[in-house]
Amino acid sequence: MATGTLSPIAAGPLATKDEPRIEIVNGVRTEKSPMGLFANILASFLATSINTFALPKRMGMSINETPYQIEEDNLRRPDVSYFEFSKFPTLDVLMHDPPAFEREPNLTIEVVSPTNTIAEMNERIAHFFKTGVQLVWVVLPQSKQVYVYESTKDCKILEMSDILDGGKVLPGYTLPLVELFNLPSLLS
Repeated sequence: MATGTLSPIAAGPLATKDEPRIEIVNGVRTEKSPMGLFANILASFLATSINTFALPKRMGMSINETPYQIEEDNLRRPDVSYFEFSKFPTLDVLMHDPPAFEREPNLTIEVVSPTNTIAEMNERIAHFFKTGVQLVWVVLPQSKQVYVYESTKDCKILEMSDILDGGKVLPGYTLPLVELFNLPSLLS
């Protein structure tokens, strides 16, 4: 059995300061507000649920707060992104730990928090589709709804009693929204 410790250099930056969550929107560098605790719990649950479905089938992977950049003046950081494995960089590239995907996700998920505005969400959704994202889910924790966008003009609103599905992006994936929105009851 091998043992080891982190060097102070490796542990230092992670232990002392959280890296700002930067986005670039139309050439303007902006800091994205971090998700609140509840939003992060919902995002993590969704990423785990998708990965439990997609990884054994070798379809792709969901990742939290990972930036993607396919235009020089735009870098986005969705709350959750799902990428088909065909969009992943090679292992050699991954081992160099690039700062962002250079491909668009197939699915993006945004969990609305009190710091988000309707105008901001509409702009984000439009940008996602402009860059080639195929499916966008916007989760509204307060009203217990999920807005499912297949385009900027095609939106389906799901309620607590509905079942979220992966459509053409994640065929066969389903999640009863009662499981997502009753998650807090597991914590009490």
